[in-house]
Amino acid sequence: MKAAACAKHFAVHSGPEKLRHSFNAKVSKRDLYGTYLPAFKKLVTEAKVEAVMGAYNRLLDEPCCASKLLLQDILRDEWGFKGHVTSDCWALTNIHKDHKVTNGPVESAALALKAGCDISCGCTYDHLGEALDLGLIDEADIDRALARTLATHFKLGMFDPPEMVTYASMPMTVVGSEEHRRLAHDAAVKSIVLLKNKDNILPIKPAVRSIFVTGPAAASLDALLGNYHGMNDTMVTLVEGLVGRAPEGVKVDYRPGCLWTQSCGSPINWAVTESSEADLVIVCAGTSPLMEGEEGESILTTENGDRSDIALPAAQVDYIKQIATGGAKIVLVLTGGSPVALGEIEEMVQAIVFVWYPGQEGGRAVANVLFGDSAPSGKLPLTFPKSLADLPPFEDYDMTGRTYRFATAEPLFPFGFGLSYTTFAYTGMDRKPVTVEAGKSLPVTVTVTNIGEVAGEEVIQFYLSDLEASVPVPMHNLIGFQRVHVKPGESMKVKFSVKPEDMMLFEEDGKQKLEPGKFRLTVGGCSPSKRGRSLGAPEPVSMVFTVK
Repeated sequence: MKAAACAKHFAVHSGPEKLRHSFNAKVSKRDLYGTYLPAFKKLVTEAKVEAVMGAYNRLLDEPCCASKLLLQDILRDEWGFKGHVTSDCWALTNIHKDHKVTNGPVESAALALKAGCDISCGCTYDHLGEALDLGLIDEADIDRALARTLATHFKLGMFDPPEMVTYASMPMTVVGSEEHRRLAHDAAVKSIVLLKNKDNILPIKPAVRSIFVTGPAAASLDALLGNYHGMNDTMVTLVEGLVGRAPEGVKVDYRPGCLWTQSCGSPINWAVTESSEADLVIVCAGTSPLMEGEEGESILTTENGDRSDIALPAAQVDYIKQIATGGAKIVLVLTGGSPVALGEIEEMVQAIVFVWYPGQEGGRAVANVLFGDSAPSGKLPLTFPKSLADLPPFEDYDMTGRTYRFATAEPLFPFGFGLSYTTFAYTGMDRKPVTVEAGKSLPVTVTVTNIGEVAGEEVIQFYLSDLEASVPVPMHNLIGFQRVHVKPGESMKVKFSVKPEDMMLFEEDGKQKLEPGKFRLTVGGCSPSKRGRSLGAPEPVSMVFTVK
């Protein structure tokens, strides 16, 4: 529930921290069922998750960790969830302390337990004995929660002899094994998103004989790891990866140049001067887990890890401006876990690469992409707004103006966008009028051709638009995607099926309905938008079909 229905982070991973523990989300049933819940429903019903965590805030006046609507009516009755539910840490304390729904921990414990929260992350369930004595709960309520948690213990083999449990004999060396390091590297490579590549400055050309690496993320381990991480002895920072990959004879220098959020204390900054002397400057900037993420870890924020602004910090902006003014050719490598608004910086740099928090092999992965050993193939799983002003207030959970599905403001970078070192072309969609019987699937075939000079991977995206809906519906809705590897000059036919459930809309009461009418299917390498095409996304193909 935390990741979907009761998201405390939305569009941007943010909102004033003080709202987290007292915020009451007001949302229509249509938006609840049609926007917030589908992804989570897929996890519960298809991935067979065994544990669910409730959020801090309230939804429709109910604390999420004590919500009958979420934990019983939807999660268990509608979706058939059989696992256990745990609260987020100290979320049950919020029920009386911040939400003021109950008079104290005894009532909070009773309310949460009866609603379907099986485990309290915190100490609120220490008061269950008192709640039992007062008649607020009975033994059956405790037995029900205990049975669910014990079932998880059994599935984990915690009551079996060690020789029967695979994990019991697995040494810790497996965690940091060579196989897992390769997996970490491959995952980082595939996630890297190329957002700009003016004059094909990337991959780095043989003519580049000197590289200056700078920025707060360049030598940062924090920028690799994100929140909730483990440690090992093979972590590769961005500057280490670039130094290790640079060809023989290429000079690589490094200076941090600026800090994450603070202005330079010294009036003299050698990095500005040295950057002007290099053939190429790689600025590693963006955000850090010290600036966004779990409260208590994000020590550079005044809002305990939440972001109330999506702009690149002013200290970094000023530094990049100084470098750009000196005439440097800049590749901007951005770390982060949420959108970053770049403002005028976007036009000052030649290339932009978003690498997220790339993990232990992040430095090598980024270097391999920048030097062309691997072509970038990542796509944005969220929209990058141009400005916070383009987003509705955080407290407003109405979908109007949010995400690629409902927003009309032109984004900085659209959902699904990401360039490659090659070019893909889409053809083959049947443009003749097609009629589909209600309840039947529509099979389609599209051809993807690599018309560039290097091999690459493309993430083909399928978007559906209901053109004649009787209620408000998304402008576009991603209904599927496929990743394919295509050699230069090669064409590949990709088959896909639009299912009846993809064609359904959500009515005001949250129920799904398949209405007759016209639909548009759009297939391409980005969400349908003029902005995507102007940035270099391939021209998509589309077809209109009618459901009868």
